[in-house]
Parts: sequence; C-alpha cells; structure tokens
Amino acid sequence: ETRISVNPASVSSVAAGLAQQLLGDLTDRQVALIGAGEMGAVAVRALIQRGVSEVTVVNRTYERAQILADAWGGKAATFQHLPRILVNSDVIIVATGAPHIILTQEMVEQAMNERPQRPLFLIDIAVPRDIDPDVRRIPNVFLRDIDDLQSQVDDNVRERASEIPLVEQIVVEEVTQAVEWLMSLDVVSTITDLRGQIEELRQMELDRLFNKLDLDERERELIATMSHRLVNKILHKPTLQLKHEAVHGNGAEYASKVRRLFDLEPTRKPATLPAKPALTPQEPQTNPERIRQCQNLEF
Repeated sequence: ETRISVNPASVSSVAAGLAQQLLGDLTDRQVALIGAGEMGAVAVRALIQRGVSEVTVVNRTYERAQILADAWGGKAATFQHLPRILVNSDVIIVATGAPHIILTQEMVEQAMNERPQRPLFLIDIAVPRDIDPDVRRIPNVFLRDIDDLQSQVDDNVRERASEIPLVEQIVVEEVTQAVEWLMSLDVVSTITDLRGQIEELRQMELDRLFNKLDLDERERELIATMSHRLVNKILHKPTLQLKHEAVHGNGAEYASKVRRLFDLEPTRKPATLPAKPALTPQEPQTNPERIRQCQNLEF
C-alpha cells in the first residue's frame, strides 16, 4: 500500500541495484569482491539476491578469502590474480582497508584491452578510495564510489521518510481494527448462545407444526426458510448493537443484560483490553533519528 520499501536505503543495496540497471540480467555475470570487509560482503549478498551465481573473493591472505568464498560457493584468490580477475569479471566491488589505491588506471586499461566492448562495472565503497577515479575516462568502464552511492541512498531515504505518514495511518487503522475485534469478543459468546437458543426454539416449533399439518417436502422447505429469515431479521439489529457497545467498552455490561433477559447461562468475565487507539495519528515529525531508523531498514 506504500512505497516505503521500494528503494534500497543502504550503500551496498544501491550498488547492487545500479549494477543490475547497467548490465541487465545478472544470472550469468561474473562478480569479484576485493577485500573481506562487511560492506563488501553485504554488497555481494545483494547481488546474489539479484541472480548472481559466480563470485570470486580476492584478499591479501588466501585463507580469509576462502572463508567468504565458501559461504557463497565461490572461488578464492589473492592480489596477484587481480590482472586476470579484471579481464574476466563483469562487476568488481572493492572494499579494502588499504591506505592507497588498489586498482590503478593503468591496470584497468590493460584489462580492457583484452575485453573490448565488454562493460566493466566498478564499485568502490572503501574509505579512503581503492580505485583511481581516472578510470572513469576509460571507455566501457563505469565507476561508482561511496559519494555517488551515498547520494542515491540519501534520495531514497528522503523518499522513504515521505511515506511515513501514510504508513503510520495504515498502522493505526489496522491496530484499531484489531482492538475492535478483540473487544467484540466480550459479546461473541453471548451472541452465539442467543442465536443457539432461538434456533433451538425455531426447530421445536417447526417440528410441532409439521407434526400437525400434512405438508409436502416443498412446503416444509418454504416454511423452514421463512422462519430462518425471520429469526435472522429479528436478531440482526440486536447483534449489531451488542458489537457496537463492545467496541465502545460496554460489551460486558450489555452482554450480561442480554443473558439475564433471555435466561442464558452466565459466561466468564472477559479480560481487560487496552484502550482503543485514536483513529487519527498525530502529525509525524520527520527528524534525523526517524530518517536514520528508516535508512537501517533492509527489504
């Protein structure tokens, strides 16, 4: 009913979405993760959710790379394999803790010479940067760094925040319906018992009538149907009124009176329910904390 979950609100999810926009179907795409940090791992998981099946994890130590690769059923490699990985990959996510550039313009140019006309999508989510920003000049190379991604995240978070009033209204409406249903339980057993008693009397009178009159099957059905409709019409408004009083907190009192009037067996005392929420929520105030919470939502 709302668009609060339409746009991703994390850097990693935005990166995966951009890769899909650029490359289309990711099912057969080759993805490499350089670095074994959490942000890179989250980005890879987001790509896998979009259909990626081939993942290579590259790290300075093979053992660390192997741990992550095993988690995704992928391959492990070290930095000495970077030239070949640049040639073979469609998407490369770089997220190391290195204080210097990992992928230089020269490295990327050499790789692109071996893969003409094949686009390469580079995602740099490291701070400081792991990829030379000049690689943007290379044909068919598409670089998105943390600033690009964060800008998109901020836009998405603002759009999510704009949906909060509608979400709150929906929550209030649903909670109100739930509370009304719970409060109506005060009178459900009374309504059931009352209808059961009336139905029993109806059947008794029908049996008495049918025993006195010589009626065929169709005539019996017509009389039974008429009596059933009559009972429903008589009980309709009292049933609605009982439910109405229950919603307004008077269900137990009215149910007790009905039981006394119709000599129904007493029912156990219903549990006390929470106060009914207001039908209209207060105007929400969008604030930094609200936006932060919205940004942390993952869908």
